[in-house]
Amino acid sequence: MELKELVNLYRRWFWLLILGAVLGTTSGYFASRVITPVYESSTKVLVTRIRQPNSADILALSDQQLVLTYQQVLKTQPILDKAIYQLEFNIDPDQIKVDILPNTQIIQIEVQDEDPIRASLIANTLVQVLIEQNESLQ
Repeated sequence: MELKELVNLYRRWFWLLILGAVLGTTSGYFASRVITPVYESSTKVLVTRIRQPNSADILALSDQQLVLTYQQVLKTQPILDKAIYQLEFNIDPDQIKVDILPNTQIIQIEVQDEDPIRASLIANTLVQVLIEQNESLQ
């Protein structure tokens, strides 16, 4: 093909390129208006325990076991119920993600919600309830 033929071909189908760009932009705009945004809030908790020099507790958990235990406890119903009671709105367990940062004693709690303030409140309240629960057990 010569350059002249390529230019003629481009001129002939130029309207299709413009139509595709307009349709893509328009559909993207309307899709973004229809879809509800989801916000994510995260908080990190360092898990440690008080070392008692006189204690001879044979059944004491190692630090890593303690972190794994807290990771599982954070999504249990008693913790969620206390958080729901404090916040006075419902919390869906599926919107909460609890991970352990590798090679650390840090638990990361991520909460997704349609309201950024609610996401932040849920994450912080879960940590507060976990602390209260831990203090009551000790």
